[in-house]
Order: sequence, then C-alpha cells, then structure tokens
Amino acid sequence: MANVKLQWDAGAVEEGWTAVRVYELVGVNYTKVGEVVGTATELTLLNVVPGRHVYVARSFGIWGESGDSNQAITPNPNQPPKNLRWSIVVTLP
Repeated sequence: MANVKLQWDAGAVEEGWTAVRVYELVGVNYTKVGEVVGTATELTLLNVVPGRHVYVARSFGIWGESGDSNQAITPNPNQPPKNLRWSIVVTLP
C-alpha cells in the first residue's frame, strides 16, 4: 500500500467555491475518493493499492460542480522498463 499526495493551485478555490472534490476515474466511471473544504490545496489518499490510478479534481460551490481538472496519473510499478539496452561481454582466457 502507498499514500498518494495530490496538490493544486489555490486558484482552484476562488470566491464562491467552497470545496474541492477528488475523483478516481476508471474507464468512464468516477468514484469520489476525497473532499477538502475551504482553501485547502492538497489531499493525501492513504493505503492506495500500487498500480496506475487516474485522479481529477472538481471545485464545488454555489454554482454546482466544475468540470474536471487536469488528470493526475500514478505510475504503474508493474510495467517492465522501456528502452532497455543489453550488452553481452565475453571474456576469453
């Protein structure tokens, strides 16, 4: 398990916006994973299963909910490294 810390600019919490909601996006489905109120600019998700996760934030307030922020994507540690170069060294007696 790992912790994921998400941060955003304070501009996302302007007058009239009272909270920021964070969602995980899986395919086309959104699951709310956290919410911060006021002018907070970060959220830490605890005990996240390692792997690729896609998160978006939305401001919430008197106008309803904003559209999606830019996506924050965690790396998938189970993917093999890319662009490996192999060398074979032969030592002759």
